Amino acid sequence: MSVAEKKSSAIMALTILLWATDKLHHVEENQSAEHLMDAELVVEDGVTGILVPPGDVAALTAALEPLMRDGAAAAAMGARARQRVVTMFSLDAEANGIAQVYRTLL
Repeated sequence: MSVAEKKSSAIMALTILLWATDKLHHVEENQSAEHLMDAELVVEDGVTGILVPPGDVAALTAALEPLMRDGAAAAAMGARARQRVVTMFSLDAEANGIAQVYRTLL
């Protein structure tokens, strides 16, 4: 993996973490589990990220500590997360999914 790819993976992991943190905060405010589904679509727990219950600081700490101690594991998780997002949520993937729906309707 090149330096640029490593940086990209790390940025993706941080972006997902910050996005998830914002989503979890939003869930706490609204007491609605529906918003957690967004994170579950993007994050494959333990593979492309780690899901923790909203407001559970101890669980968040426990999830982050091993990644902070093992940069290679964190980078690998970030790379898997980036690949998942590119594969599942890119413009091409979305367009193909929409086209498939229309094909089934014809």
